[in-house]
Amino acid sequence: MIKRIVAQNKKLTDIASEWDSVAYKRKMAISSGADRSFQNILLPEILLKIRGFSKQSNLSVVDCGCGSGDLTFAINEYCDHIVGIDISKVSIELAMKYNNSPKIKYYNKSIQEYSNISRAKADICILNMVLSNVVDCVQILDAVNRVLKVGGRVLITIPHPCYWPQYWNYDKEEWFEYKREICMNADFTITGIGKIGNTTHIHRPIENYIQELIISGFSITGFEELYSEKSRGMNNFRYPRFVYIEAEKTSS
Repeated sequence: MIKRIVAQNKKLTDIASEWDSVAYKRKMAISSGADRSFQNILLPEILLKIRGFSKQSNLSVVDCGCGSGDLTFAINEYCDHIVGIDISKVSIELAMKYNNSPKIKYYNKSIQEYSNISRAKADICILNMVLSNVVDCVQILDAVNRVLKVGGRVLITIPHPCYWPQYWNYDKEEWFEYKREICMNADFTITGIGKIGNTTHIHRPIENYIQELIISGFSITGFEELYSEKSRGMNNFRYPRFVYIEAEKTSS
């Protein structure tokens, strides 16, 4: 069930509590391979990009919104230093228990908090399915800019704003307008498992993401609509459900 809500009423602590409530089931779904979107689309895409950067010496990566650390740990072999941060305390506890490594440091913080304490600058910041869960994208992207070196890259995945509303059928709701930012509460559902909880989702048109990256000092270097033959039959949906955006920090 999807319920439209007022974005201004959503606090960071509220969103953190939502992710705390689904953290364990989400971790088990990833570990068992039940989360096919993660296994077949999102993880392979990020790994492909990280491998491309791995020739760079002393590669430093920040995984923002790392959850239980499955992606963080997967890129471990291609990086020299990795930081995983998440506002969900339960998720970070799971990450430290199941996906730890001498190369990885986990923090139960927001990217804004981390940017205020970190002195080291990263080469890459990953935002995997993060920006669609936050009310203020520019605030997040400004903090990402602060933790990156000049020339550093941010790697972003988001639900496809054009097709995600069709996939979950809220494009037919009276309150839905593609060109508007809309904050909603929605069932967090994993194919093959079903509903595991309720989380916040923000619909934004693609142009908003692009404009907000530019406002925050980034230049777009890559854009892909993500699609996997392995997930082609999911709910008989024929369109790409995710988007990959890559951008470079252009100045200090």
